[in-house]
Amino acid sequence: MGEPIVRESLVDQVRARIRDEMLAGRIVAGQLYGANGIATQLGVSRTPVREALLQMAEAGLVEFHPSRGFTVIPVSVDDVRATFQVRLALEVAAAARAATDGGDLTALRTHFTALTTAATDGDHLGLMVADRLFHDEILALAGNPRAAKAVRDARDSIFGRGVSVDSPKQSWSYLVEEHRQILEPIEAGDPAAAAEAMRLHLKSTAEELLAFHGDGTVPEGWDQAWGHLTR
Repeated sequence: MGEPIVRESLVDQVRARIRDEMLAGRIVAGQLYGANGIATQLGVSRTPVREALLQMAEAGLVEFHPSRGFTVIPVSVDDVRATFQVRLALEVAAAARAATDGGDLTALRTHFTALTTAATDGDHLGLMVADRLFHDEILALAGNPRAAKAVRDARDSIFGRGVSVDSPKQSWSYLVEEHRQILEPIEAGDPAAAAEAMRLHLKSTAEELLAFHGDGTVPEGWDQAWGHLTR
């Protein structure tokens, strides 16, 4: 888990470290983990680990087992459906807004470059982090902090449990290309194209996850009326 945590907000840092371990697939759903073991690996006392896990339990990410430890709660089809309905409703509009306002795109380009580099290097955690930062930056460019928080909360409710966007259809190069198709119309100031690229990217990702976490099929009409902009 890297170097021990020694200062600043221990609870926030511990929670971030646990989340990263989940994203990287080193903490997985269904397996029992002890808070003492996590504390030892991070070089902190058990108290901030317990507080971080309590926060994650309140968010529905983990479940406590008295005197035994904790497990990551498996992701369900309903979790995926709800998460991506929220994302379609807000991120499609955010992409259009980002393309309309003509803000500083330096950070967005930087996150896309990091995404590309992680895909080339086979860095799964780096890919997931860059993906999250790319989407966060589009929400920041849209200028609505409440929308940004709603998306982060919805997204982290499943991806914070180690769910991966890496699947047979969505190879890493495919994901990079989808993000390129979002970036380019934002750079060109084309809100309609940016919105459509975002919609297609989220829909594609959602349907891969819906099939994987369900019976192999995608629920019919799951995205009906979500993510479709009206003029």
